[in-house]
Amino acid sequence: DDFEKKAFAYKIIERCLEENRTEEAENYINGLDADDERLVSFHKELLKRYLDLGELAQADRVVTLVPRSDKERNKLVTRLMELYLGASNMESAVALIDRLPDDDSLRLSFQRRLINSYQEMGRFEDAATEMAKLPPGDESYHDFFMRQISGLMQAGRLNDAMNCIKELDESDEDLMDNRVFGNIFHRSAELIYSPFVQ
Repeated sequence: DDFEKKAFAYKIIERCLEENRTEEAENYINGLDADDERLVSFHKELLKRYLDLGELAQADRVVTLVPRSDKERNKLVTRLMELYLGASNMESAVALIDRLPDDDSLRLSFQRRLINSYQEMGRFEDAATEMAKLPPGDESYHDFFMRQISGLMQAGRLNDAMNCIKELDESDEDLMDNRVFGNIFHRSAELIYSPFVQ
């Protein structure tokens, strides 16, 4: 009887998840029909277990199986992103962002966090690559640009900072007015000379 088989499969999956036998649970979950009413809840529970156990590669594989319409999905995807950034696993963080649909509310938020992390790590080329992916007119671009220039100058990479300014497109003229240019150099000078003033 199909009902009994399904009930038996559910019990096995639940037991495997309780005992953190995640791979075995995943195999049984994959054996369920695509329209099974408990499939999403099992995927979520499996994802939670992988995250709790720090098995990020497995979590990354399962995260795409939780539909965007699910209430817990954003929290779980955010937790995975935080674990990647916390472990400085930037390549996996980028891959996760790239897999998110363009209209996903998490995509822009994650993009900004990634840029911030790159700038904090001094990985300015990677930050610039990710900044280029921000949507046109994004409100955070100006702040990231200012931090990028200041970070380069603080790191003693004055030529890179100047090249970054020179490479601005004409469409970015508004960004680089005299006031902003002055603010960049004023802030950079503060950052460079503050250790000597104290």
